[in-house]
Amino acid sequence: MKNSFVCTAFLVMVLSSLCFSREKNISKFDDNHNIYVNPRFEFRVVFPKTLIPQSPPANDDGRVFESEQKDFILTVWGSNNALSETLKAKFRSAIAEYKTGNIRYKACRSDRYVISGIRNDKIFYAKSVYVSEENRFINLLIEYNVSAKKKYNKIALAVSKSFREVTHPERKK
Repeated sequence: MKNSFVCTAFLVMVLSSLCFSREKNISKFDDNHNIYVNPRFEFRVVFPKTLIPQSPPANDDGRVFESEQKDFILTVWGSNNALSETLKAKFRSAIAEYKTGNIRYKACRSDRYVISGIRNDKIFYAKSVYVSEENRFINLLIEYNVSAKKKYNKIALAVSKSFREVTHPERKK
């Protein structure tokens, strides 16, 4: 009887931790990386296990991941295009926002834009993808100290390349 109670209590604890885990959208990708999938805005990003996930926002629109020293910050989020903003208008707004720094690269395509440079002694890489079928944006921002450029340039490139929409199977039908 006592063993049955202990087993039941243990099972309830395990199931509760799985159901209420703040890390429910983060899983192992390989030995050195995790993957975060946002089911609300249907995007994903692969990031080094050394980055620490911060608490998710109440509306579950994205996540922030930081290095232990807080010298590398990855922010990913989705947003509905409630104001019917064009990608070019969003691109122009982002350029204006980053103009206080030194923009080194900017490009706008039909479905995405990228802006990178240096602002406040930090290298930044901003990417926004317009998902026209859902009239929403998925966004990525990477920031890291200029002094850590050698340490983080390759990581930033790999993370940015992994960031993409996760197509919902129901939309393909």
